[in-house]
Amino acid sequence: MFFRRPLRELLFDPAAAATIFWLGGVVGAAVMLLTSHWTHDAVATTLVVMGVALLAAVARALLGERLAYGLPVDAALATALVSVVLAVAPAGYTIFAVFYVWIALYASLYFTRRQTILQIALVALAYGLVLAHGPAVDRPYASWLAVVGTCATFATLTSTLVNVLRTTARQDPLTAVANRRVFDERLAEEIERARRSRAPLSVIVFDVDDFKGVNDHRGHLAGDRTLVRFVQGWRACLRRTTDFLARLGGDEFAAIVVDADADQVRRLTERLAGVSADGATASVGAATWDGHEGPEELFRRADTAMFQAKAERKAHRTA
Repeated sequence: MFFRRPLRELLFDPAAAATIFWLGGVVGAAVMLLTSHWTHDAVATTLVVMGVALLAAVARALLGERLAYGLPVDAALATALVSVVLAVAPAGYTIFAVFYVWIALYASLYFTRRQTILQIALVALAYGLVLAHGPAVDRPYASWLAVVGTCATFATLTSTLVNVLRTTARQDPLTAVANRRVFDERLAEEIERARRSRAPLSVIVFDVDDFKGVNDHRGHLAGDRTLVRFVQGWRACLRRTTDFLARLGGDEFAAIVVDADADQVRRLTERLAGVSADGATASVGAATWDGHEGPEELFRRADTAMFQAKAERKAHRTA
């Protein structure tokens, strides 16, 4: 049920968030009606608008994205409803225009950049028509600039912040490669693709040797620089367009290699194992998908191969 879902979960669902925005508009309109002196006709029109908004909220709550039209239609409809209320509002009453900003905020959170720009343009056109043909407003040009400028500013700041948060959630901030969450998603996708196409697929796991010693003797900043240099070296060995590198955590990394046979993967693993940074080395292990196993099993085999390589490297050093 919609109302039983946690708010955090609802906000990650654009259709559910649309329901919240519709309900917010209904509540806001009710507050303005109760705290202002409107004519009987203006009140009646606003109540009809609130009814339409409430129906839209119920429709989104019950059907979500299963509705035949997309979410930008919700924003366009909301813009039209706000414009209708402004057109019947008392002369000089422009506070209801704040709901344009409410709509722009929703667009900046869930729409593409192009859709958001179109929504701001729609607000600019709609409010311009209201000011030109609706009740008299003091300094209409200033009012138009204030509303449209606020919408554009809020949308720009919000979309920028959302993009930063999305990048942070999916990218390792130190090395700028994908994080564990993205790696797991990508590996599951590649296995499904390989299952259909029967194309070869391999996972390679990297682990820096004695990275704790690097941090203890050289400091954590030096350790960070070492990881960045390792990533630069590994990237130079991997194919830029097809291979996928991620940081799993700490000094452990993994790569997904597609469309490479066993001999190619073996030679690639040797090149990757030869990469060093600031005198540090890394152990590398690989496993090729057997055509049946799941992501966890494939990764586990590659991880086991890496630990075997690490043990052999350590034994060689102590011999």
